[in-house]
Amino acid sequence: MANLIKYNVDTAFTEDTTFETNLNSLASAGTAVGSVISNGTNLALLADLSIQLASFTAGAPDYVEIHVVPLLGDGTTYADFFSAGPTFVGNVPVTNGASAKAFCLTNIVILPGSFKFGLVNQAGASFAASGQKVFYRLYDYNNNG
Repeated sequence: MANLIKYNVDTAFTEDTTFETNLNSLASAGTAVGSVISNGTNLALLADLSIQLASFTAGAPDYVEIHVVPLLGDGTTYADFFSAGPTFVGNVPVTNGASAKAFCLTNIVILPGSFKFGLVNQAGASFAASGQKVFYRLYDYNNNG
């Protein structure tokens, strides 16, 4: 009998209000992190990160960087992150001009244990003062169909 591999969603999309607040008025080249995500029980392998930025006028460069920021060995400190640093997992282009921006980075490989998502604003302008929305979900594979 052949095995059937399917996605196994560990969590529905979860809103990260800490991340939303930290994105408010984020300056170009600035960094922001979300709340702690605990992956010590479910041990999910992958995540999707969905971000909606309120209307602002983007310039150049015209993207945002996404980072997975792990908990370090001391159990209290999270890794430093910066543009194109070792925690980088992908970038997402944003549209130029004045408009709201919406994007999703999918199939992000995540770590066991605790981590945070981080973002580096490379959109060439500060984000709006309010109105950001951030959601994530964790998942893995099921080999039993």
